[in-house]
Amino acid sequence: MTTALISAKWVNSRLRIPATLTTVAMTGDVDEMNRPTETTTTVATKCYFQAKDSSEVTAGQIVGTAHFTVWVPSCLDVTGADRIDILGATYDVEGPPRPLVHPYTTETVAWELDVVRTA
Repeated sequence: MTTALISAKWVNSRLRIPATLTTVAMTGDVDEMNRPTETTTTVATKCYFQAKDSSEVTAGQIVGTAHFTVWVPSCLDVTGADRIDILGATYDVEGPPRPLVHPYTTETVAWELDVVRTA
């Protein structure tokens, strides 16, 4: 029996959900209120995502948060400061992206992101 290994081509064939990655970078400048300014760059991409957990907190207000795991192509430059829009909802990336690595070639075939829904 032949076992197929996960390759970048195989992973990218499963990334079918349209998304927009917004990369956030600090400019080094400050605005008139002495707050750091940032620049954003958007890139259209495809992804796959699944729910991790969700919770509601009631402290005078009801706030719902949902945590997801998202996989994006390895060719993207993703950091923990970025945002991703998937199917009309905005998610903040939590923490650094984790590489999905091919076990034999050590090629990074995708990025795995922990995200939280913000809008």
